[in-house]
Order: sequence, then structure tokens, then C-alpha cells
Amino acid sequence: TKTLLVGHDDTLLHTSPPLVSREEVAAVMAEAVARRSTSLRFDLCSKKGPPTTDIGALLAAAALPWQK
Repeated sequence: TKTLLVGHDDTLLHTSPPLVSREEVAAVMAEAVARRSTSLRFDLCSKKGPPTTDIGALLAAAALPWQK
């Protein structure tokens, strides 16, 4: 299973390997559209761990500091 990670400015490049499946990208994008999220810009990857089930919380964590 995989835990999704968000970051900014390539801080996740050292995650080994910095991969995320198309299915996971689609789930994150669908949640962003459903929430009508705007001005999102973040890095996304995954690591071994429990599956991410709260995509809304993931998007909240992805907000830039001045957007929180």
C-alpha cells in the first residue's frame, strides 16, 4: 500500500522512488475538482505505508502557507 505525500519546490525528489500511480493522480484531481479548489500547485508522490484515504486532508496539506 502507499501513502501519498505532498510538497513544494521539489522537496520530495529524495523520496525513493518518487512515484505515484495514474489512479492516485486521478483521485487527487477528481477531489480537487469536486471541492472546486483553486490556485493549487504542489508536488505529489507516494511511499510505502498505509493508504491515503482522506484526499481532502491531503489537499489541505498541499496549500501554500499563505493560503491556509
